[in-house]
Amino acid sequence: MLFGQLGLQINNGKCAHGTQPPPTLTITKSALLGHNFLRSNGQDNEVSSPDRLRQLFMAGMIADLEFSLRATATATEKSTFGINSAQRASRAAKRLQAAQGRLKQPLLEEVQTVFGLKPSGDSRYAYSELLPNMEDFRSKIAELREKKSDELTQVEQKFASMNQKLSLYNLLTVSYRMPPLPDPSSAGESEEARQAFTDQLMQILAMVQQIEAGSPPAIIPPAGEPDPMKPESDKWQAYGPAIFATYVQNLMSTERVDPNPALRSFTDVLDAVREGKSPEINMAVTKYMATISELPIAAKKMGKAKTESWFNKFAPTA
Repeated sequence: MLFGQLGLQINNGKCAHGTQPPPTLTITKSALLGHNFLRSNGQDNEVSSPDRLRQLFMAGMIADLEFSLRATATATEKSTFGINSAQRASRAAKRLQAAQGRLKQPLLEEVQTVFGLKPSGDSRYAYSELLPNMEDFRSKIAELREKKSDELTQVEQKFASMNQKLSLYNLLTVSYRMPPLPDPSSAGESEEARQAFTDQLMQILAMVQQIEAGSPPAIIPPAGEPDPMKPESDKWQAYGPAIFATYVQNLMSTERVDPNPALRSFTDVLDAVREGKSPEINMAVTKYMATISELPIAAKKMGKAKTESWFNKFAPTA
């Protein structure tokens, strides 16, 4: 079943002269793994790398899962099978975590050193813990930009990967933050005030354009019907850019432009999250979902969104 799908084979045959060769586990589909577990000549295997040990451990986990799946067919009539299977999966997860913790990760240690971090049990750190030494990290990244990707060492690749994750975090943070909108009433006091207002507005516009160039998750759908003559009329936006778009519309219009109803509903979600009250958060999310379901462009995608939400909760591969 699972062995066949993965191309996983155990070679335990006899040689022509009748001796028993060492069992060999290989993944034939991609040839990712080949390892002799036993040696009959008294010699030791070479020390395996952490990545190799992880692969070997995962191969054992796959074999364990194969055994469990085969047992399902004959054990489902037992009332305790469900809880036993759950306990078995829990034990397997704990073994995997324990093995991961015992393996040294020199690449991770290099990153920890740059940020001045002490090793932790699960190698997780708050963003605030990285800030004191962020300039040292940026200096490292500046050096890497002068190299081609195929010239990077493993450690440098780890730094590049870390930079991508931090850049994504920063993009998410700024795209769902209220932009610093200037007060329009200050623009009419003098020529200098109008120029200062215009300069500030252009700075915010440049910031918003940079945010949208990063393609942040867009959660605010357009309020109206798509216009074939306007290619971006069906464009969803992140919270910050959507706030700025409404602000600019009101600046350019002689009458007040009502904000997108999705924008109001999502603002309620953010307010509830800041207060940290779960019931209010759930109510705000439900209200937001109901609001965008009434918007024509979003309504067409709600079925797919609900399916994706269900699948993420089901999480068969988690």
